[in-house]
Amino acid sequence: MKSKIILFIAGITLLTLLSSTVTATAIITQDNFENGFSSYWYRAMNVFPYSGNFSTNYSVSPTHSYRFELHNTDPKVEGGKRAELEGASEPPLQERIYKFSIYLPDGGAEDYAIDNYDCDEIITQWHNNPDPGEAWTMPPLALLTTTNEKGIGHYTLMRIWDDKPDSTTEQLKAEGKITYYDLGSYEGDKGKWVKWTFHVKWGWMASQNPRLKVYKNGVLILNLDGLPNTTNDQKGVNQQFGIYKWEWDGSDSSCRSKLTRRVIYFDEVRVLQVNAPSILQLLQSHRITL
Repeated sequence: MKSKIILFIAGITLLTLLSSTVTATAIITQDNFENGFSSYWYRAMNVFPYSGNFSTNYSVSPTHSYRFELHNTDPKVEGGKRAELEGASEPPLQERIYKFSIYLPDGGAEDYAIDNYDCDEIITQWHNNPDPGEAWTMPPLALLTTTNEKGIGHYTLMRIWDDKPDSTTEQLKAEGKITYYDLGSYEGDKGKWVKWTFHVKWGWMASQNPRLKVYKNGVLILNLDGLPNTTNDQKGVNQQFGIYKWEWDGSDSSCRSKLTRRVIYFDEVRVLQVNAPSILQLLQSHRITL
């Protein structure tokens, strides 16, 4: 009897340690573009031969990646100059892990060149879905490439939040609910695959326990846990990746882009739901026994 009690206590201790270090996840979608892409995504881009294609130029997976190309003369798609794959809308307040690899071309006709100061483009975004009758706003979360005041190309994270039921971009700007974070230069990353991971628990107020961690090549580079990261909407966000460059569509911007073309590659795109029960939860619910 004594040995069983000791074994039980040891088991509880081990399971507690495991449950605190292991994140239980379920795969929503996983795309390496070897055989197309899943129905989770659709093409939010023009139908020109160059707009979006499977490519063997560069890849993380065995042979293929997805290549996006956008020109400043391309017609607008969904109200803007974009070449993106756009995902399904999520239920609100989900906790998910988003993984993807990005390749910025170095040199040649595809070179990911430095633009003028303060010019930028979104390369991955999580866009909100406004409630009926509500205006569209800027996306609550986005990864951008931008040019700083020294003429250096940088990654930037944009975070937007609002707990009020109705939001407008003008109101968000006036209330200081748009924040930017410098994630370092991208110039040394050109010609290399960079692996990004975003662990997000969506929430527009602290009581919803919002979380946001950003990893670059497996290293944590930004931790915004506890800070709100989305707007108050009935629907959740939807992920989009590729190129969205608003300076080319006449939007209100202080930048006048000198570029006429952008090319970018994506590979190993995964979306994981953080919702599977932990080992400790299974034990506590008596679904497993010692």
